[in-house]
Amino acid sequence: MKKIIIAAALTACAAVVTAQTVTSANIVGYAKNVQPAGGFVMAAPAQFAGTAGGVTLDETFSGVVGGEQVYVYNGVTYDIYSYFTGYGWFDGGFAPAGGTVMSEGTSVWLTGAPAAETIMSGEVPSAASVTNAVSAGFNLISNPYPVALKLDDIDLTAFVGGEQVFVFNGLTYDIYSYFAGYGWFDGGFTPAGSVEIPVGQGFWLSMVGAGDLVFNKAF
Repeated sequence: MKKIIIAAALTACAAVVTAQTVTSANIVGYAKNVQPAGGFVMAAPAQFAGTAGGVTLDETFSGVVGGEQVYVYNGVTYDIYSYFTGYGWFDGGFAPAGGTVMSEGTSVWLTGAPAAETIMSGEVPSAASVTNAVSAGFNLISNPYPVALKLDDIDLTAFVGGEQVFVFNGLTYDIYSYFAGYGWFDGGFTPAGSVEIPVGQGFWLSMVGAGDLVFNKAF
């Protein structure tokens, strides 16, 4: 049942995700998302540093006009945070939530007003590597650095074979599978290690078992 629920969530979100554009400098950077009416974007705010170990809702999002919501995957379902003009971010119980931290290397779903341009910004991380604990099953993550990420660049220490990456292509998901000793392959069994996940885009990682996922600085 859990797998069915997660698969449904993937399908529901896939239909409404739009592309992102990102620019960055040596010290600071920003990503701009244009949100369609009632639509979602898979944002990667945690590619920028703020609070130690991540970035808060207050630190990362600007250009919000009211009505925006952020969906943070917690391993089973979503924690939902809403923005109210003049008041800030609140959780589902209407408790202030602007200090909620999104950890480095994670991704979120963002939805809001039509044609609103929500800006994510902050310092470009300078650490040599970032390590995140990932659980068995689906993890909503991103490259913690604002650069494109090849599948071959993903650290494989925690992989045993059978892991999958789901990358949104504008309509549905492109699925890539890892085979121990052979590498990444697409659905047609074509080698896919050189496939790049664009800057600013999150992705789903399906893990066979729990472990630590390491991202190394590529600039």
